[in-house]
Amino acid sequence: MKDKKGQALIEFILIIPFLTIIFLIIFDISNVLFNKYVLQNNIDDIVVIYKEDKNKVSNYVKSNDIEVEFYKEDEFIKVVGHKDVKIITPLADSLFPNPYTITIERYIYE
Repeated sequence: MKDKKGQALIEFILIIPFLTIIFLIIFDISNVLFNKYVLQNNIDDIVVIYKEDKNKVSNYVKSNDIEVEFYKEDEFIKVVGHKDVKIITPLADSLFPNPYTITIERYIYE
């Protein structure tokens, strides 16, 4: 019977790059989902601030590093927020554009 002590080490060395990429892709996806959640909360706050005082919106937007656009549509105002999230996994560029842009929309009734 041959000595097979090094076989597990060789198999582990062959598998570790794939496991690393899988964990990095999971990290990127969770980072995108977290930033989407944060952007949704920021847009909700912007809607509340807009209803109270329209002049304070620009200060909130600058302090939270997001892009916001307002569109007038009949009796509604459409608030569109954008945020870019950088993807760190090299092979995830085939799944997601880098940077990945998150877009959230809300409507305000005037």
